[in-house]
Amino acid sequence: MTLQTLKNELRNLKLSLKDVWPFALTISLAVVVLLFAYGCESKTKSLLNPESKVTRDVYRSEIDYLLTKAAIGERDLDRQDEIKTLIFKQTLLYAEGGAINPFGVITTLLSILGIGAIGDDVRLRKQRKRQPTLDKTDQQ
Repeated sequence: MTLQTLKNELRNLKLSLKDVWPFALTISLAVVVLLFAYGCESKTKSLLNPESKVTRDVYRSEIDYLLTKAAIGERDLDRQDEIKTLIFKQTLLYAEGGAINPFGVITTLLSILGIGAIGDDVRLRKQRKRQPTLDKTDQQ
């Protein structure tokens, strides 16, 4: 192959690429975009920390966590309603002049005591948070 034939071949290639380059560029860009889109995971705002973005798996675990937390709250509300119903039934039984169930009365009193102790504990914790703490340097 001579130098002249090589130059002719390059000129022919250049002329043929002149017509096809928009198509080749489009295909190349499409491949790059598809590879980018396939490689990046979809993300959304976190339910627990809205400033951060999370993937689908983390989002599902956050949903499970929140549902579990809601179920615990629901059980606590159910327990409180059962205590109210028990107190009401015991009061009605006593008001009707029926026999008092000692186990029911003990259970009711212990429930009231437990609720009162929890409420008092919460109140005391809030008071302690509000009180300013003294540093060792302030005490001297």
